[in-house]
Amino acid sequence: QTCTDDNMKYNNIVSKYIQDKKNGKELSQEEEDELNFATHESLVTDKRLKELEAIKNSLNKSNDTQLLLYDPATGENGHELTHAAISIGNVDTADHVATYVPGMTTNVTDSMENITNDMSNMRDEAKATSGVGSVATIGWIGYDCPPLPIDGHNFGDFSVGGTGEVHGRHSRLAKC
Repeated sequence: QTCTDDNMKYNNIVSKYIQDKKNGKELSQEEEDELNFATHESLVTDKRLKELEAIKNSLNKSNDTQLLLYDPATGENGHELTHAAISIGNVDTADHVATYVPGMTTNVTDSMENITNDMSNMRDEAKATSGVGSVATIGWIGYDCPPLPIDGHNFGDFSVGGTGEVHGRHSRLAKC
């Protein structure tokens, strides 16, 4: 059974119960529970399909790509997002390996293809300018990247990222 089969099954359950509700049928607690579960699973399946599509598209960017990590989200703390890593070039045989680990707002669905493009460009540039040995690059989304620190519609406090925190608390570093 594939994600698409599961998705169709869950969508059919949701559609049936929504139609029943529109027709005025009161759903039993068991039916409500099944509807809630199917709705959740349908959303999870849709999300997973989009992640897999992004990974597939990234792997198809070149005949020299490798999937180094695929770890679907479990929903557990620290693993709420899917983790993936794709290399351009063979990391096992390369003389030089560079790894890029992106930061805030990064996720497999929205970011993996662009990261793979960037890693391909980095590898091409390294090969063209170094002239020494083979090169592989890795785009690594192997952790739950943090979201933007936004509270409602207001941006959070970014002051810790500026020099004020350094100058105010660390006099030796303030001289830099």
